[in-house]
Amino acid sequence: MKQKFTFLSLSLLLLFFTMGIAVKAQIYAPEGLNMPGTWNGWTNPPANNLAFASSTQVADGRVVLIDAGTLRWQTTFSVAATGGDITGGTYTWLFTSGPETNAFANKWADVTVSMNSLQEYTYQGAADNSLTVADGYWYTMNWEDAGYGNTRAIFMETSAEPVAITSVSVPATVLPDEDVVIGVTTAAAPSPEELVYLRYTTTAWNTSEVLVVAMTGVNGVATIPGQPDNTTVDYYVFTSTVAGITSDFDLYTIKYNNNGNSNYQYVVGGGAPPVIGWANLQWPDMGIIVTGSEYLVYGQVFIPGITDQAGQGADVQAWIGYHNEDTDPAGWTNWIVADFSGDVGSNDEYVADLGSLLTDEGTYYYATKFQYLAQQEVYGGFSSSGGGFWDGITNVSGVLTVTGTPPDPEIGWANLQYPASGTIEPGQEYIVYAQAWIADITGQVDPAVGLQSWIGFSLNDTDPATWTDWIPASYFGAAGSNDEFIANLGAQMVAPGTYYYASRFQYLDQEFVYGGYSTFGGGFWDGVANVSGVLTVMNEVITYPVTFAVTDATGLYSNIKFKGSMTDWEPVDMIQNNDLWSVTLDIYPGDYEWGVFEDDGSPLGIWLVIGPNLTMSVSAEGLVTGDTTYLVTFVGIEETRPIAAVYPNPTSDFLTVSVADAIGTSDCYLVNSSGSVVYTGRMSSENQVVDLRAFPAGMYVLVVKQGNVYTYTQVIKN
Repeated sequence: MKQKFTFLSLSLLLLFFTMGIAVKAQIYAPEGLNMPGTWNGWTNPPANNLAFASSTQVADGRVVLIDAGTLRWQTTFSVAATGGDITGGTYTWLFTSGPETNAFANKWADVTVSMNSLQEYTYQGAADNSLTVADGYWYTMNWEDAGYGNTRAIFMETSAEPVAITSVSVPATVLPDEDVVIGVTTAAAPSPEELVYLRYTTTAWNTSEVLVVAMTGVNGVATIPGQPDNTTVDYYVFTSTVAGITSDFDLYTIKYNNNGNSNYQYVVGGGAPPVIGWANLQWPDMGIIVTGSEYLVYGQVFIPGITDQAGQGADVQAWIGYHNEDTDPAGWTNWIVADFSGDVGSNDEYVADLGSLLTDEGTYYYATKFQYLAQQEVYGGFSSSGGGFWDGITNVSGVLTVTGTPPDPEIGWANLQYPASGTIEPGQEYIVYAQAWIADITGQVDPAVGLQSWIGFSLNDTDPATWTDWIPASYFGAAGSNDEFIANLGAQMVAPGTYYYASRFQYLDQEFVYGGYSTFGGGFWDGVANVSGVLTVMNEVITYPVTFAVTDATGLYSNIKFKGSMTDWEPVDMIQNNDLWSVTLDIYPGDYEWGVFEDDGSPLGIWLVIGPNLTMSVSAEGLVTGDTTYLVTFVGIEETRPIAAVYPNPTSDFLTVSVADAIGTSDCYLVNSSGSVVYTGRMSSENQVVDLRAFPAGMYVLVVKQGNVYTYTQVIKN
C-alpha cells in the first residue's frame, strides 16, 4: 500500500537529507571537537586548557582538524609534575561538539582508555571516559571524524615530545628492479616509543606496503624493493607508537611528511644521472705537524640516490689536494687519492694522510676534490657550520703548518667541571673543580709538568679574560685523559652577593685559556654554550629537605639507588615500598641534576633514566622546582659482557665498534663520566664507526644493546 506523501514528510525528508551530509561526512567544523574533563574543571569549551580545546572554536586551541587521508582531529599534550599541560593521574572526560551555548550537545563516551589502542566511543553514551597518564610523558590523540555517530579514537604515549619529520629523500634515477634507499631526517632523535615508518604504493594507493625506518639519531633509512620498468612509486613517512600496522594508517599516525599532501614519487627507469649536490672539507680545519708525520684529512660528498645508500657510492672518486698558496683549488696540481672512510648520514666520507707527503717545512693549504662518473670535478671547503663547495669566503681551505721540530703541545680542551651553581654563607667552604686536556701530557699517573690552574671570580658575568681575582687551584688527580684541579672558592667570599666563577689554565708560558660549564661536559668559555658558574653568598643559608620519589612501573628492580650532583654523583640508598622508591635529602639552594640506577654489581649499574639527566632547583627561600619524581619504564638487562672489540682506544677522532651479528638489530650508547647518555646510534654493520670528534676529552662507557643483552667497555677520548 502506498503512503500519502505530504508536504510535512517532504520537509522532514529534505531536512534528513541535508543533515545526512554532515552525519555521513563529519561533525560541524566551526564547532570542532573539544575534550572537557576533570583536567580542566569541566569548562567547555576548554579555553582554560588549550590542549583540549577545538582550534575552530577557541583561539589557539590545539585540537586540530587533519584532512589528509582519513578525516580526524588531533591534539598532543604533555604530562609533568610541573610545566606540563596536566599532571599525572587518572581523569574522566568527554569528547564533545556543539555551539558555545550548548557545548555538550553532542558527546562521545563509555571508554576506559587502553593506551596505544584504537577504541570505539559511543555517540551520546552515558558513562564518562577515563584516561590514566604519567608524569614525564607526551600523549597524542587521534579522533576519527565519522560524523554524529559512534566513532574511534586512540591515545599514543611517548617519553618525549613527538618529532617532526624534516626531510625525505627522493632518488634522481632508479633502474628497473633496483632497490631504493630512502633517507629520512627528523628534527630530533625520536623517543624509543615513537616508531618511524615509510608507506609506499605502486597501485595509486589501491594497495600499499609499510616499511620500518631504521633510525640512528635524527637520520634514518628504509629500502623500497626494486620494481619493474616504468613503475610509479608514491610514498610518505609517518610516526606512530603502534607496531605492525596493516590498516587505519592515518588514525595511528602521530607526525607525518607527505610532501605537502602531494606525496613523494619516483618513476623507475630513464632520466639523467644525478650530480654531486654538495661536498666539503670536513675536518680538520688547521694543524701543526713535524715533517713526515701523519695528518689525516676528511671530506664528505652527497649525491642523491648514490651516497645515501649503504656503503661506498659507485663511480665516486675523491682526492685531497694541497698548495703553498691560498688559491682556488681548481688550479692546484698536487692531489692524492682519498679512501672511502664510511657513511655519515646521507653522505660518503673519504680520508687521506696528507702529512706523509709533506717533507719540507712551511705552510700549506689543503682542500678536497670529488668526481662522479666523468662529470665535472668539484672542490670542498671547510666552515664551522659544516662546509660546502669551496668559495674562498664561507667555505675555505684548511691550513697546515709543517715544522722540522715538534712544537710544544697546547691545551686542547678545558672546562669548569662542577658545580654549576650554589649558595653558601660568607667564608663557607665551596669546592670548585676544573679539568684540562693536553694530548699525551694529561691523564698520566703524575700531574702534567708545567700545567697551572686557577679559579677566578667576578661580580659581573663577563669574559673571564678580563677578571683580576684568581686563586691557585691544586692538582686533584687524573680524570680519564684529563688532569683535574680544585680550589676552595668559598674562602674568598666574605661579603654577601652574587659571584660568577670560571677556570683558567696555562701550560708552560703559553697564553691563558678559560674553562666554562655546560651539562654536556663544558669546554672553553664562550658565554653561550660554556658559561660561568654562579655562587650566591648569603649571611644565613639553610638546607631544605627534598624528597625524591621513583615508581618502578616495570616491577623488575630490587636495588634502585639515587645519585646526582647534590651527592657529588655518589650513590645513595633509597627506601622501597612495593614499587615506590624514595629518599629525602637535605639540600642547599642551587641547581642540580640527578637520576637513579639499579645497582646490579656491574661497573655502572643499570642507568634507569631515559634521555637527559633529571633536573631540579632549590631557591634561597626553599622553593623546589623541576623534577623530584620519575616513572621508571626502562626494561633492564638480562646479561652483560664486554664488547668483542673497540679500536683504537684511546682515540681522538673515530672509534670502530665490532659486535658479531649486530647489523640493524643493535643500539649503541655512549655514557659520560656523569652517567649521562651523550650519543645514541643504530648499528648498521658489524664494524660500526662512531665519530667522537665533537666530544670533550675524558672517560666514557660504550654500551651496545642487542635485545635484552648489553655489552660494554670503557673508552678514552684524548
